[in-house]
Amino acid sequence: MSLTGNDCSITGSFIIVVREANQFDIFSIQKLLETLAPDGNVHVLKEQISLFRDSSNNFLLVADVNDNIAGTVQLNICPDVMYKKQPYALIENIIVEKKHEKQGVGKALLSKVEEICVVNACSKIIFLSTSQRIEAHNFFDKLGYSGSAKKGFVKYASSFNVKHL
Repeated sequence: MSLTGNDCSITGSFIIVVREANQFDIFSIQKLLETLAPDGNVHVLKEQISLFRDSSNNFLLVADVNDNIAGTVQLNICPDVMYKKQPYALIENIIVEKKHEKQGVGKALLSKVEEICVVNACSKIIFLSTSQRIEAHNFFDKLGYSGSAKKGFVKYASSFNVKHL
């Protein structure tokens, strides 16, 4: 499902356009995500980008600054049994290129995320952030996201206690 439009923010001498990712963004997204997980296991696939573009509940957004991808975020709208049919939102892989930090790129991405969440009547937005990303945590705090309201837990597939079936 395509978004209804791109969001534009003018910051200083450049324009930030937040839009859905497309197949031409693969290399840029790959490079950004490798800064989050520099373990050599990041592999952005064209099919996955298509999956997001074809979904009405999953979004892969990019922040385009002067025809360069300066940031990205993945947004998933998840069904929830707790509040009738009201979903919640899950953010994953939010990253802004180092040279574009503190220039409004992250704020523009999260503004678009919040807009999509309002349209979808989400009860909340949740996400995890690596504990060492203190600057990012300060940024999230300034935008109203609470790092103390709940505690997050992670267990990676390599540690699952299930024998292969």
